[in-house]
Amino acid sequence: LSLSAEIINTKAPYHVVKGEENSFYFTTDGGVVYNVGFVQDQMLADEGVYQFYIVNVNHDHERRDALVWETIRCVIEVFFQQEPLVMLYICDTSDERQDVRDRLFKRWYREYANPIEFTLVNEHIEFDGIVYFGSILLKKSHPNHDELISKFHHIIMDLPNKLDNL
Repeated sequence: LSLSAEIINTKAPYHVVKGEENSFYFTTDGGVVYNVGFVQDQMLADEGVYQFYIVNVNHDHERRDALVWETIRCVIEVFFQQEPLVMLYICDTSDERQDVRDRLFKRWYREYANPIEFTLVNEHIEFDGIVYFGSILLKKSHPNHDELISKFHHIIMDLPNKLDNL
């Protein structure tokens, strides 16, 4: 996977700077620094599956900024120009705001993604009083579309067993 900050910056409202491997940084007008990127995940397949992350680096909070999501959309768009790739999104639970992150991600999909071209499957599971949210996003044209969705569902449903054995 090789993503280009130059290509992202042709459309992104905030200037994106390449970090390590497949990560990017940008700073909002309010001074909030975000790190977004992709980490290879071999849970569903040996290659082509990446977990997407968004980190508020300086933990500052600002009012809703539509340009943040527009910038993130540009990063994801460039990601999907390299086919056939699959994106996983697992909501961070460290501050107990995973439900907010899940709603934001679903809203982003409704507003920006083309449902004719993409499939989004959302799953959640509760374990030890914590609700875990995860999503898989892939093009409908992906050669292993149905198999990957089925495998994702089974992995999420089996998560309590895996966590129990840690």
